[in-house]
Parts: sequence; structure tokens; C-alpha cells
Amino acid sequence: MVTNVNMRKRKIWIPVLFAALSIPALTGKENFLYVYFEDPGRGGVWFAHSDDGYNWKTLNQGKAWILPREGGETMRDPFIARGPDRKFHLIYTTGNYRIGHTSSEDLIHWSEHTHIPMFEGREGVLNVWAPEIYYDDEKKKWLIIWSSTIEGVFPETEGQVKNRKNHRIYGAYTEDFENTDEPFVFLDPGYPVIDATLFPEKERVIMVVKDERDFPLRKFLKIATGPSLTGPWSELSEPFTDSWSEGPSVLKLDEEYLIYYDQYNRPQHMRVASTKDFETFKDVTDQCTFPEISKHGGFIEITQTEAKRLKTATLPHSAYQKLFNGQNLDGWEIQNNGQFEVVDGLLRVNRGTGWLRSSDTYNDFTLLMEFRFLEKEANSGIFIRTMKESKDDENGWPANGYQVQCMDVTGGKFPLGTIINYGGPESENVHDLDALAEAYRETGKWNRFVIHCEDERLVVTLNGKVITRSEGVQNAPGHIGIQGEHGLLEFRRIDLIRH
Repeated sequence: MVTNVNMRKRKIWIPVLFAALSIPALTGKENFLYVYFEDPGRGGVWFAHSDDGYNWKTLNQGKAWILPREGGETMRDPFIARGPDRKFHLIYTTGNYRIGHTSSEDLIHWSEHTHIPMFEGREGVLNVWAPEIYYDDEKKKWLIIWSSTIEGVFPETEGQVKNRKNHRIYGAYTEDFENTDEPFVFLDPGYPVIDATLFPEKERVIMVVKDERDFPLRKFLKIATGPSLTGPWSELSEPFTDSWSEGPSVLKLDEEYLIYYDQYNRPQHMRVASTKDFETFKDVTDQCTFPEISKHGGFIEITQTEAKRLKTATLPHSAYQKLFNGQNLDGWEIQNNGQFEVVDGLLRVNRGTGWLRSSDTYNDFTLLMEFRFLEKEANSGIFIRTMKESKDDENGWPANGYQVQCMDVTGGKFPLGTIINYGGPESENVHDLDALAEAYRETGKWNRFVIHCEDERLVVTLNGKVITRSEGVQNAPGHIGIQGEHGLLEFRRIDLIRH
């Protein structure tokens, strides 16, 4: 698909700041680093490397590179930049009112994470999302831009969006990533926008941003250009993507630019547009390989030495605690004659009854499980927030808890990922069958559950797509368990993060 967009110039109110743009000089073979997160954003930040900009390989054996700080921390929408002193800075969304920050001299060792409060003391701020940073040589400061909704600001466009998210792009300057100057409106085109990213060049700055309007439906990406980091910006172009696109990131290959973005409506996946002039665009998604369940992140060009260092480094730590060690059932207890065994490093569930119960109990957590069904319609379940006692009947399953269905079906009364109450307090559950159909991998292929449980909220993600949301999940703390029922299935990974 080739798309042409119309770029029309008009000046808007943003003041001109003729800043010199800091672009570190890099030589030698092209090497790019991509930093990204995986839903629900509680596992840390992942790194992937490419030497051509098209094909990416996750580093650190697929484990997160930068971990959340102790006690749990949201790390979403990471963005990385190199300063004039060649130090790397990484910022990210953490909660709704703060921006997270960490820095590194070598990409291996990272400083203690700090949180930068934005709009401190101002009422009506609903969120601070998707931050990015750019060094302004003239000001000798870092420019931070991000997306926010502030109640009562821009009331004339409140009817254009759902859920009160009347976003604009805001900016602020900082010298130390501890304090900022007064925030200002960075971009207001006259309607809600979100997810702005900049690509500074010597003569101009390119902006890619999402038109966030629901009424009329827009939700696509547009282009603007300007002479400096703060504009003034051209009028936003016509869209170059379909609706339901967000999270753009730009990198340059010789004379070609690649814009990676998240197509988040079904089918949900990363897409890539190629352009040489930001007026004509070509979809090159089919030419790219990318980390399968990556979400909104950022790119940076690195040296060949830095790339070699990253590719040979293996960080021993992981945000996740292993609940299954691949050797035996240490940390688990078989209940009521359940048929569970370790075969060739995999946990096999061989029909039967009963359940496999964790020795420990857990309050708030993110549980990652990789499993495959060995027979069609094989049936099991993942127990969470479950009490110790079992029912005194032929099945011997828990008497008080909740189950995330783990059955090889995508339809019927209890398809894969639905919540089933096993005597626990009632919960309100919403299951997305369309997302399930897209995420499901057929019998014999590996699937990945990420089950996030915090307070009384439960979110189930299958292969990177949210398929179930629940409210009112109680019984904290409780055990985690695996059900024995009918059919064969195997687990190769069971990891958990406590929050």
C-alpha cells in the first residue's frame, strides 16, 4: 500500500525556539537498539537489536533488561536517548502522574530509578503518558514531551473523545531529571492528540502524532514538521495509517525512514511504514521481523562496540521468580491424586482429577505461564486467589477460589481464558471472544498467559492480547494452582512477580 499525504504549512501559537539539535555522530556498521515493554507493563523493559532496521532480535535470552524497582513499578512506553556527554537516559510511563527515569554509561548498568512528578499540585490532571526526551543544545536542557488530559482545559473538544481523555501534548524542560520548569502546551492542533514523537534532523524536526478523536472517528497517525524542537509546526498532514494506530517510533536508514507503530484494533500487531520524504508512504510490515508481543517503545542508533557488548551480555537477574524449576515439583503440592509430573524439563498434566497447589500464597502479582495443548479440547485451569481446602468429591478441586480457564476451545460456555468461580466471592467478568480468536494458537503450539492480579482487578492476556478483565476478585492472599481434568497439556514456564 502506498499512501500520499498533503503537507500544508501554517504557523500556530507555539513560540519559536531556534535550538541547535544534538545528534551524536556514529560511524561504522548500522546498529539499532529498540527498547519496549510487554503488557501489562509490570515486568520491566526489554531490549532488541537490529543491524538493518528491519529484522530484530530480543537480547538477554528474551528476559527483561531493565527491571522494575523493588516493590513493583509500572514501566510502560519506554523511550531512550543519548545526551551530549554520551550518557543514556531512559524514561517511561509509571502511574498516571509521574514519569520514571534511569540512566546508564554503558547500557548494561542502570542507575536507581527515580520518579519525576509532573503538574505537581495542579488539580484535574487525569494522566501523564508516553513521555519522550530530546536534548536542546541552545538551552542546555532536556525537553520532555508527553500526553495529558487536564479537566476543564480545552472544553470545546470534550465531546470529541470517550472516557474524558481530551489529550494534548505538553512539554517541560529539565536539567537533572529531578525537577522541571513549568509545563506548557507543546501541541494543540484544535482537537485531541496523543503519542507525539520527534525525529530531529539538521535543518528540521519531524513530528509523528496520533489524532485521538473518537467523534468523528480518526485514531490515525499524522505528520508535522518544524524548524526547531518546539516548532512552530506545520499543519498536521492527512493520515498515513488506518484508524486504530498509535505509539509511533521513527528510525532512519540512509535515505529511508521507517515508522514503527502499533495497530491496536483487530488484528492487533506492529506495523511499519517506509518513506523518503514524509509525503509518500509504503507499508513494509511483511519485510520486518519483530519481537512478537512488544508494545510502544523507542529506537536509538548505537555503535558497533555497544552492540557487541549488548549481544554478549547476559544479565542474571529477572523480574520474575521461577515457580517451576524444570526439574521437579519443589514448591508445589499435589492434591487429591492429581496426575502431575516433570517430563524432559516440562510440567505435564495427564488428565485425572485433583490439582497442583503452590506451597506459597500470593496477594498482588503478575503470573506468566507458557503452555501447549497436546490433544484437541484438552482441559485444565489455572487457580488464583484460591484457599487451601479442596472439595470432598470425586474431582477434589478447590472449594474457595477462582479459575482462569485453560481449555483448548475458543467458543462455548467456558472458552480459553474465561473466569470460573470456585466458591470465591462473585466477580464481574468481561471476556473478549474476538481477541481470543486472534490470539489463540492451535493444538501443539505454545501459548503464553500473563495473568495480572492487583487489588480486586484481574487482567488475562493471551499471546499479547487482553482477552479477559474482572472486577471483584477477592481472597487475597491465596494459592496458585493447576487443575487436573481431561486431556494432555504441558507447561514450560511458570514465573511470577509479586507486587
